[in-house]
Amino acid sequence: MTDEAYLNLVIHIAISVHRMLTGHFIQEFAQKDTVSGYAEFQVAKDILSSCLEMEAEVVPDGEAAYVTMHLRGAKSDDYEAHDFSGNEHVLSVTLAKQLIGRVENRIHRKFEEGALLKGLTAHLRPALRRLNEKMRIHNPLVTSIKEDYPELFDIVKEEFSAVYLKEAVPEEEIGYLVLHFGAALLTLEEESNFSGIVVCASGIGTSRMLVTRLRQAIPKLKQLETVSLFELPHKVKSPHDVVVSTIDLGEVDFDYFLVSPMLSEREISQIELYLHGKSSTYHHYDDSEKEQQLTMLETIHRLENKKRYTETILDVLKNFQVMVMEEVTPSIEDMIRAILMRIMEKDQEFQVEALRKSLLSREKWGGFGISGTKMALFHARNEHISKPLFQIFPLKGKVNVPGMNGMDVEVETFIVLLAPEKLSPQGLEVLSYISSLLIESEETIRLFESRDTKRMTQFVIQKLNYFLDEGK
Repeated sequence: MTDEAYLNLVIHIAISVHRMLTGHFIQEFAQKDTVSGYAEFQVAKDILSSCLEMEAEVVPDGEAAYVTMHLRGAKSDDYEAHDFSGNEHVLSVTLAKQLIGRVENRIHRKFEEGALLKGLTAHLRPALRRLNEKMRIHNPLVTSIKEDYPELFDIVKEEFSAVYLKEAVPEEEIGYLVLHFGAALLTLEEESNFSGIVVCASGIGTSRMLVTRLRQAIPKLKQLETVSLFELPHKVKSPHDVVVSTIDLGEVDFDYFLVSPMLSEREISQIELYLHGKSSTYHHYDDSEKEQQLTMLETIHRLENKKRYTETILDVLKNFQVMVMEEVTPSIEDMIRAILMRIMEKDQEFQVEALRKSLLSREKWGGFGISGTKMALFHARNEHISKPLFQIFPLKGKVNVPGMNGMDVEVETFIVLLAPEKLSPQGLEVLSYISSLLIESEETIRLFESRDTKRMTQFVIQKLNYFLDEGK
């Protein structure tokens, strides 16, 4: 947890201890049944009993529940990375994906999604806990964030409210989300390399001065070529991002900046603004141009990681299937049992009853339905599962299931994603990637909601190949 989260937790523990010492403690908690099931509940009891030198059983459930909420709100995502025993990860990925897409549409920019999605997902997991428990967070930067990114702040606030439908979100939480988008925008600008043509009367002399000034003032202009007025007609046909000239070119069929050889601050600002408008076009680096000198240990580590990714993907593909469920009943329990029986037809060692109980026990932590879709995701990670499994079951009918956002969802596709209790971090990363595919875009959502077995299978194969070849 962060230093600030740790300090807040200590303060709240101190408040609880003070209440208990004075006899004004909280005896009961409105959501005791749910909270007492969290692993942090016992940790909270142990902390409070240690502070007061008493038995953990004597600590009031209300005070333990109070501290539990702060423990859960303070935990970093690394502590529960790729947890498939609950819906927090899936819901966080879903909201992050939807938010990124909506913000991209508003600002007309395309983000490099990997780092942004990971950062937003990591932040949203504890943020959703805080929002669900109506816990406020302190954000000392919120005022400066609103001043530095006024338009982006309003956009993120509006779009997050559109995807998180439960209640109003405090500006303190929005501020942290805006920081993730602001950092992503800066990364785009830093990764954008531009080329330019510098035109002078002769192509020498003052042009050198101007090139030096441009490179110092605008580092993104990596490639600058000086040309004379006579060379310009041929050079301007080649790809370039900006033309800068110290002489008036008259009426020409391209944009250019007329500047002084010393380049004033105002002229620099105009060129930067122009390049900023072009930075939505990606300028990807060619990996083949980067020399990577790997040590023996680095190479072994990389190949071992690759092996673990490959093993998990092989297990997923060997067991993958899309099976249309002809018989549909309104009972979720009956549907889960029927689906698990279909899975057992392919794997005779599959433990149907144990997994049925495991999947249904998840309902008290949250629903199965993915908001904004007609899909339900049933996922578990425990000792009853021997190998990773991902299967899709389109229904010939509709079933109402509890949604992850607390509202019922009308579902036409059941998706099962299972992981063994002991699975490598690389394996869990593969399954995490699969869960994010479900809501990658409106197009992929429609695909998984369809009954097109062939297209779904091709899509999964293509994406897992990409993950292995390009992503890892």
